[in-house]
Amino acid sequence: MSLSASLQVGRTGLLVNQAAIQVTGNNMANLATEGYHRQRINFTPVESQQISQGVFVGRGVAVADVTRLIDEALETRLRNSISDQSNSTETSDLLSRIEAIEAEYSGIDLSTQLGAFFDAFSQLADNPQDASLRTLATQQADSLCQFVNNMRDQFAQLRVQTYDALGHAVSQVNSLLSKVEQLNRSIAQQSAGGGGAPGLRDQRDLALSQLAEY
Repeated sequence: MSLSASLQVGRTGLLVNQAAIQVTGNNMANLATEGYHRQRINFTPVESQQISQGVFVGRGVAVADVTRLIDEALETRLRNSISDQSNSTETSDLLSRIEAIEAEYSGIDLSTQLGAFFDAFSQLADNPQDASLRTLATQQADSLCQFVNNMRDQFAQLRVQTYDALGHAVSQVNSLLSKVEQLNRSIAQQSAGGGGAPGLRDQRDLALSQLAEY
């Protein structure tokens, strides 16, 4: 092996270790970056050179690729958990708002209004000639009607708010899906079907996690 070939072997070692230092520095710089996954550089030996019959010597080392340290199965389970949690939160919030409108067992709920209404008419049935009982029954009927109308208005308002929130969520989902589509195109262009473009893949995973919230 010539001197220049020997120096070239040393040069490959310096270059790949320089790249390794760069990957390490990048990992440290992104410790607080949301969605970032630690990267690892992989080396591969350069194809050997034949110097005589049956004798081969190495020509150094090269960078094979830079991969993300990620468990895809775990990421999928995390996104599923995010989706389940968001579903439970939204359902709980909606049911809580319905419960607040109905206000059961509070003394000002529909059951109380109905009870007062039927009690008034029950008393009137026992003494239909009593003018005060007639007035009381009429007042209870008016109170019940107002209560039911007010509850209907609150439910109608809740329905409008829910539809508005749904429309906003659909817009957010469409935006995230467009982002994922663009990232997929960029990843395909940069990696050519391989495992490259780790930064873009991190962005896509973050977008998918955000999408799972809806």
